[in-house]
Amino acid sequence: MLTLYFCPGACSLASHTLLEELGEPYQAERVDLAKTADPADPYHRIQWKGAVPALRLDDGQILTENGAILAYLADRKPEAGLMGGQAPLERARVAEWIGFVNSDVHGAFGPLFRAAAFHPDPAVHEGVQQAARERVTTMLGEIERRLSGREWCNGERFSAADPYVYVIWRWASAMGFPLDGYPAYRAFAARMQARPAVQRALAQEGLEPV
Repeated sequence: MLTLYFCPGACSLASHTLLEELGEPYQAERVDLAKTADPADPYHRIQWKGAVPALRLDDGQILTENGAILAYLADRKPEAGLMGGQAPLERARVAEWIGFVNSDVHGAFGPLFRAAAFHPDPAVHEGVQQAARERVTTMLGEIERRLSGREWCNGERFSAADPYVYVIWRWASAMGFPLDGYPAYRAFAARMQARPAVQRALAQEGLEPV
């Protein structure tokens, strides 16, 4: 049986949601990220960076990195078309979305979560975080542009990219970004929150819709 290591509200919510979409049996193990900063924490034997998500496979192997886990889960049930079906370009478009969110958008939030990881001097943390907020705002605008006129990231078909894009919406909301100017993104988030799989994943993590 698969085992997902997650932290409530972290990017692991994307993988958690996709597991619920697949309908396969799995176990969910909660990780306290406040403890995993210590290399002595047992979770480091599973994920050497102490980050989530991590996925223990049926044979005991460990898979890390959200983008890799989302693609792996999607390919466990190819008939669902969660990586965009069989057409190479369509699959590449889903991978493009996941790569964009994983590298550009997720990375832009980094200083807002841990400014000290980006500069050791507390005196400059405010400036670092302000620059990060400007960068995130740019990324939110790009997501809005890409979602305009679409139901899902991949057009009319739900894909493995959508749960990750939804996580970003939750982060932006939690951090007080003004979101009234993103109607396509807001409608997308509402569609996500109407999906039973999303509702189940949120409930398991003790989270509410936003």
